[in-house]
Amino acid sequence: MSSKPLQTIDLFLQRANDYIDWLFEKAGKDTVRPLILTSTDIPKIERPSRVPSVPFESPFIGQPMTALQEWFEHNVSDRKEFTDRTFLVLDEHSAEYESVAVVCTRETECDVVYCEFDVAMEISMACDLGTHSMSGETLKEYCGTEKVLTKKAWLG
Repeated sequence: MSSKPLQTIDLFLQRANDYIDWLFEKAGKDTVRPLILTSTDIPKIERPSRVPSVPFESPFIGQPMTALQEWFEHNVSDRKEFTDRTFLVLDEHSAEYESVAVVCTRETECDVVYCEFDVAMEISMACDLGTHSMSGETLKEYCGTEKVLTKKAWLG
């Protein structure tokens, strides 16, 4: 694995953890930390993922989103150390646009929204907690497209 994907993963982890630290300070309780799935063998994955990232070969590279959703549903969604409804996917565009796909496994109208790192955790957590729907008004124009939701658009 070249250093560019690792730099992108590290940048994402840093931004996600900054958001979680802010949320923890505001809400008074810690929450789920980002976890980079480096294996399909869940018990072998280091928790939480830390910066700097260590090189690894992802078993998910080249998998279609539907296959990732199916794998998540069968292997992850009922485990308490993971979010229940959402996961994030870094892809070939993540480095260039500092973006990630937020995937919600329990939505019917919209199950994937691409967004900047700075809003990914917020959207993921809101969908996972059920306080916001991926098919809600703000996200509607981004659903099912490769258009990237920016922090500015999210905050209105």
